Amino acid sequence: MTTSPKNDQNGGRRTMKTPPVVSPQQWEAAREQLLVKEKALTRARDALAAERRRMPWMAVDKEYQFEGPEGKVSLLAHLAHLNARDTTLAYASRAPQADISRLKARMGWQMPWYTLTDSFDADFGVDQNAGQAAWKPQN
Repeated sequence: MTTSPKNDQNGGRRTMKTPPVVSPQQWEAAREQLLVKEKALTRARDALAAERRRMPWMAVDKEYQFEGPEGKVSLLAHLAHLNARDTTLAYASRAPQADISRLKARMGWQMPWYTLTDSFDADFGVDQNAGQAAWKPQN
């Protein structure tokens, strides 16, 4: 790394570390080395995503209840394009419906979004983090 002068907040001069200036051939070699690492990272991320998709499913037997804009609902929220594939998608959070409604209106969102009223988030290990789930109702 090389250094270049830069003013600090008090008007004094200090140096900033910058990468070296190299020839086009050296730059191309460095870029090729980085590209090898980037491709390896991409393959690793793709493999992890594939592993996540192969995770086993878990039956949900508990009757979870959520608060929607029109009252209490269960996991059987409806979206036509997913229901055609026998799958349901809805958002759930600890936020009160008034906050959810304001955000949905501001963003122009139409998806179903419910307020958690029981241990659903903790039961699925997402009580401290965001989580997403899709489920296929058992017939």
